[in-house]
Amino acid sequence: MLATPEAQCQGPQTFDLALGNATATDADLARRAAAFRTPPRAWQLRPGTTGEPSPGTISADGALLTALKPAENRGGMILRLGNPTPAACEARLTTPTGALLLPVRLDEQPTGQHVVLQVAGESTWQLAPFDTLTLRISRRDRG
Repeated sequence: MLATPEAQCQGPQTFDLALGNATATDADLARRAAAFRTPPRAWQLRPGTTGEPSPGTISADGALLTALKPAENRGGMILRLGNPTPAACEARLTTPTGALLLPVRLDEQPTGQHVVLQVAGESTWQLAPFDTLTLRISRRDRG
């Protein structure tokens, strides 16, 4: 006999529904769901500029980019990738050339794995099923 105001949420409800096709893989469905939840953003370009990514652009393919934020200690950026599927995957990461990538735990403390220097700006990372990878991205001159 515990009072639970609005426990049944009576009244009009509004929902958004997204449907996928039957042949989509788990990874495809996860990417589509993320795209549905996070609609595209647009910026107006100045005349004479292009929409090409700048040299400082960070992008990920093959896994879900779940976070990109300043590090809590202000020592670079924290990038988090997730594999929401029951199969291992390979994440392809593009970061600025010369960036240092340090694997860290969810609390942003180093895992003890080696730092990766992005000479070419691209790297690949293996993610186990349902795994999460968190990296601290910093500039070479700051370590």
